[in-house]
Amino acid sequence: MSEQKPYIVSRASDALGDSPPCEGAYKATFIGGGSAWMIEIPNLLEFVEEYGRCVIHKKDRGYTRIQIYDDWIE
Repeated sequence: MSEQKPYIVSRASDALGDSPPCEGAYKATFIGGGSAWMIEIPNLLEFVEEYGRCVIHKKDRGYTRIQIYDDWIE
């Protein structure tokens, strides 16, 4: 499965998003305000193999969101 588009990426254990959620993540600021960690993933399955369980959300600000599920979410 080959991908390359940017995804919004977050980590369950860092709800505030203070730290980069994974290697290669960069902070992006959106027109109209707000920011998020972004990442370009060449291979989605390899990303999941490296970081473990992930939750993929359809569209957030026009981007697919990937949350690294490394902690319990209430």
